[in-house]
Amino acid sequence: MENYRQVTGSVSFQEEMKHYPHLCIPVLKAAADLIPEHPVHKKQRLSGEKEGGAGGGVGSSPVVDSDH
Repeated sequence: MENYRQVTGSVSFQEEMKHYPHLCIPVLKAAADLIPEHPVHKKQRLSGEKEGGAGGGVGSSPVVDSDH
């Protein structure tokens, strides 16, 4: 489980899971044990940083609002 990301990302591991699907549940349970019960909060943004890159802030979505 120390190398979970590397192992699960490998093609050989994915092939093994296809051949032995009954192993998926124990692997998932072990992976779930690695997830903290109380998620760590992300660092607060510094006041000088823009949010969202270009434009940032409210109303900066690239999707056109068709209701208006």
